[in-house]
Amino acid sequence: MARLPAAGHIAFLDNQVDSSTGTVNVYADFANPEGLLLPGAYVGVQTAPSKAENAVIVPVAAVQTDQSGNFVLVLGPGNKVVQASVTLGEQIAQNFVVKSGLSAGQQVIIDGIQKVKDGEVVSPTIESAGQ
Repeated sequence: MARLPAAGHIAFLDNQVDSSTGTVNVYADFANPEGLLLPGAYVGVQTAPSKAENAVIVPVAAVQTDQSGNFVLVLGPGNKVVQASVTLGEQIAQNFVVKSGLSAGQQVIIDGIQKVKDGEVVSPTIESAGQ
């Protein structure tokens, strides 16, 4: 079996597992200057998640969705709850990378989100990242 150490990116990832083969369809784009990869060919691929350096991440449990999209609840001035719309990137373990909508240092409500509303003043218990 030939190995082609080439970097590429996932163009499409199916959301279903084929029960007869135990596989998931993944379509990826690779540079193929030597013509070793043929259109429609089936290949074995090893993947590794890209590293998100200096990224803002939030726990999966803190992200909520409504008709407008994804959002998190953050603490604003005076401990007032503010709804912040976010654009999510990849999921790494139990966290999402936030592409936009949050900046480093903003305090995200991660526990008791079902009990608070946008505009409400709360008495938070602050936990540092990684706890």
